[in-house]
Amino acid sequence: MKIFAYGSIPKDGGTFTFYQNLREGLRQYGWDMRCITVGPHENAGWDDKFADDGCIRIAPHETDLKKQSTAFVEWCRDNHVSVVMPINSRGIIAALPHLPPESRIVTRCADSTDEGYRRATYAQERIARVVAVTPRHVEDLPKNYGINREKITLIPHGIDLTPYVSIHRLANDTLRIVFVGRLHEQKGILYIPGILQILEERGISYHLTVAGSGMHQDILQDKMKTSIQAGHVTFLGTIPRAEIPTVLSKADILLFLSHHEGFGFALIEGMAAGCVPVASLLPGVTDFIVENGKTGFLSAVGDVQGFAASIIELHHDRQRLREMGEAAAKAVRQRFSRERMAAEYARLLDSVMAMPPIDLPPRPWDQFVEPSLDPRRWHSFVPRSFKRFARRLLHRLT
Repeated sequence: MKIFAYGSIPKDGGTFTFYQNLREGLRQYGWDMRCITVGPHENAGWDDKFADDGCIRIAPHETDLKKQSTAFVEWCRDNHVSVVMPINSRGIIAALPHLPPESRIVTRCADSTDEGYRRATYAQERIARVVAVTPRHVEDLPKNYGINREKITLIPHGIDLTPYVSIHRLANDTLRIVFVGRLHEQKGILYIPGILQILEERGISYHLTVAGSGMHQDILQDKMKTSIQAGHVTFLGTIPRAEIPTVLSKADILLFLSHHEGFGFALIEGMAAGCVPVASLLPGVTDFIVENGKTGFLSAVGDVQGFAASIIELHHDRQRLREMGEAAAKAVRQRFSRERMAAEYARLLDSVMAMPPIDLPPRPWDQFVEPSLDPRRWHSFVPRSFKRFARRLLHRLT
């Protein structure tokens, strides 16, 4: 078995969900995928409930980044690692110039932010391939980050569809809405109270289920206090991944209101369960997944009126709600299965291993450099209201 080292942390989140979805699928192609967690900062997020036998801690107590990177490179040498995918691990990213030539580097864009792109393109002279998960990445990587188009491979995410096959929906007069994900302003959760207010003003009978937790949970709950007390909203907190299909199966509509996303597992999971997504239009991302008006509805980022109008339309036309839910589930089965994703990754990894080793010696450790990958901080001084306005304007123009 060839070893594929993937930088992530066993916890609730998209980067680890990717590992869970891909690891099992790659086994049949002779690849052993490992989740590598480096250094104390990353290890602080380790959650035993998510860890499996492929999860490995490296230098969990070492605070020095150079020593973390050194430990990772030694682990790669000792285990004859074939391919490294660093994702967001600082210790692994910093180690890339020091890896032996026999360990190929394949990076992946984990999101569509400047920080995400810079993480995916660090030490690009040593990168064999960059995986784009949406057309947005394919467009941005050469134009803005200097990646040769020939190095880019588009491989959309996939999920295990088995839990969704037996889902059967029951008619219900109350429109059932769900949000699944991190409760953070970036996910657009603070638009939800405005959407619900419009539904209530129009006399729409609804129930919203919120599955997830995060730093802005208290703000959201405070803004929806009246709806919660009236029994229109239920917060489940963070739920085990195995329970997500069951939660989604009880909903008609999925809210996906993010300001930006790399892909959005919740979107395809909701569609697989037959939920109709009401989502932000993120060019090259959500419009790649959702066919507007057929498998879901897309509105400009922050367009509360537009989101609410889509929900009201589906409430009044239950036949269309049912047909769009069926179309959404069919689209995911055809385009976003775990089997398709695993086959495409296996082909990519095998092709990379068939390439000759890079003709570039490892960088000496006395030339170690800490990569500058932290997000730019100027935006923290900009009022939130202005950032929302700028996001809406940007997405209308792109």
